[in-house]
Amino acid sequence: MSWGWSGLSFRDGYAGYFDGDGGDSFGPGRRDWAAKSSAALNRERIADGLFDKFLDRCSELTPSLFPITEEVVMANVHLTEACYKSFRRRVMDKGCKVKRREATLDERENSDDKRKCKLYVISVTCPVHPSKFEEAKAKAEEAAAARHAKAVAAAKRKAEKEKREKKERDRLAALHMAKVREEYASIVGIINDDDEKTTTSTSSNKRQHNTPTTTTTKKKKGSSSSSPSSARIKVASKNNTTVVVTQEDIVKHAKNIHKERRTIIRTEHWREENQLLSELQTKHDVEIDVFKDQMMKKRSQMLDEESCEFKDIETKIEEAFKNETTTTKSKTGISSCSSTKKENSNNSNEKENKVN
Repeated sequence: MSWGWSGLSFRDGYAGYFDGDGGDSFGPGRRDWAAKSSAALNRERIADGLFDKFLDRCSELTPSLFPITEEVVMANVHLTEACYKSFRRRVMDKGCKVKRREATLDERENSDDKRKCKLYVISVTCPVHPSKFEEAKAKAEEAAAARHAKAVAAAKRKAEKEKREKKERDRLAALHMAKVREEYASIVGIINDDDEKTTTSTSSNKRQHNTPTTTTTKKKKGSSSSSPSSARIKVASKNNTTVVVTQEDIVKHAKNIHKERRTIIRTEHWREENQLLSELQTKHDVEIDVFKDQMMKKRSQMLDEESCEFKDIETKIEEAFKNETTTTKSKTGISSCSSTKKENSNNSNEKENKVN
């Protein structure tokens, strides 16, 4: 008897025992489960039937009694979230409005439903007579289109207004900046020129009696306005627009110029410093390369001299050993000759003794 899987894959065999689409926890697979159970579908059909009866009752009434709101589905007909969405879609397709509220304690007890979850009571509002639904739907769509067109037109007008306001703000800001620059240039020029200091003081004394809101014409370069604490007022040549230039505006402009100059100084100094450092680095690299070449040549020369010296020492050692070997050979030759002579004399002496 075979206990194999009969060719089934892991997904076909074990995957059905995993949670969902094959998770880590064991349990029945919910991949093929339906969104609505049969009991939930039966309760949804009951709710649809109650709504149809409500429409039948509404069709028997006179049009003057509308809109009509009635609690159609009570707490004993529990709709799940999926069933309620389907029921709500069907009600809205008929031109009605639907709303649900949580059931009270008395309504829960009367429903004889033992669920622990929330129970709801669904009410339906029929705005017009069912026979006039198509006409009301067309009017509603027409009204919605009109509202949409009105909203688009309002948005377009608002965008155009904001564009005009932004353009005007930009124009006034540019004009104000031009006046600030002009006043700053006049003040800086007066401070730097000793001849114009007296004219500045006299003109400022004459204007001290004027109020800050007084409108004056455009001054020539070199003239001053009121005291530093009062407002400086100018009139633009275009559209006769009044532009007020205060001491704070001029100080702010001066700070901006000072900040820009400091930034330029830092940038130029940084650029010059980097350029000099790069040049020094290049020069230093060249000097390092030359020094390295010199040291390499000197080292190779010293190594060559050392190798030559070592060869000379080897040669001397070999010559010394050659001389020693020759002297030892000559000494051994002389000693061998004397020993042979002694042996011959001894032999002759022995022979003579034997004869006697």
